[in-house]
Amino acid sequence: MDSHMPELKGIKDIFDEFWPAYHQAVSDKAILFVCDAAAYVASKMPATPAAGSHLASLAYTATYFGNKAADTLQWQTINTVQ
Repeated sequence: MDSHMPELKGIKDIFDEFWPAYHQAVSDKAILFVCDAAAYVASKMPATPAAGSHLASLAYTATYFGNKAADTLQWQTINTVQ
């Protein structure tokens, strides 16, 4: 990068220092979004939805993946900046 844009010499080192904190912040927000979305869907459900209904299936799926994502959502460790 330094050879292509000499006026930005050292920017890659700064970016490399910033990148892990950025990944963590975005990951945390993504987990909160998934959990909040699942909770919102569940809050709109009737207390006892009809068995086999599409609404019950949607609520179950959203809650299942929301909980699963909260436990397993992580950034892959890939350095995409060259």
